[in-house]
Parts: sequence; C-alpha cells; structure tokens
Amino acid sequence: MLKEGQTVVDANREGFRPPFDRQGAPRSVVATTVNGTLLLTVVGGTPTLAETVEVMRQLGAHNALNLDGGGSSTLYLGGRVRNRRQLRPLHNALGILLTPPPLESF
Repeated sequence: MLKEGQTVVDANREGFRPPFDRQGAPRSVVATTVNGTLLLTVVGGTPTLAETVEVMRQLGAHNALNLDGGGSSTLYLGGRVRNRRQLRPLHNALGILLTPPPLESF
C-alpha cells in the first residue's frame, strides 16, 4: 500500500480484477512509521484500498502492507476481540506476544 510514504497500490499491475480495487471491506494492515514503530491495524467499516491508504497515512505509516480483509479482519487484544466482526474460523493469524508461550505449546 505504502512504500517510503508513496502509494504503491496498482490494481492492474497486481492483477486485481474489478471491482476488487474499488470494493469496500474491513482491512487488516501491518505498517511501520518513519521511526520504525510497528502498527498492526484493523480499519473497520467498508473502506476501499485507496481510503485505507489515507487512513494509514493519518496514523503516520511510512510503509504499509494490506493483509486479508473482510471477515478475516479481526483484532484480538488483551484477551478479547476489539472489533465487532462476525466471527468465523480462521486458519492463520499474525500475533505479537509480549510473554513467550511455553515451548510445549508449539
């Protein structure tokens, strides 16, 4: 979405077929600011990719990568789901653990 502050979403080059590039959906985005702060975000509502880029800029993102969206966009923080999405089974997740789990959990 963003590379060194510049928009790099190009629907044609990335093979997005209409209306994906203009379709609104919740978005999951991982980003960094210019000073290296990590931003793990879920943009709720139904933003398009272009609108999500603008939200990420407002949050101070310098580099940003769009992950899966729609029903997959769920933020779990502090032991609970923080956004109101229809929960469905997910087979992958991006997690940041402040305390590592016991080795036997892997």
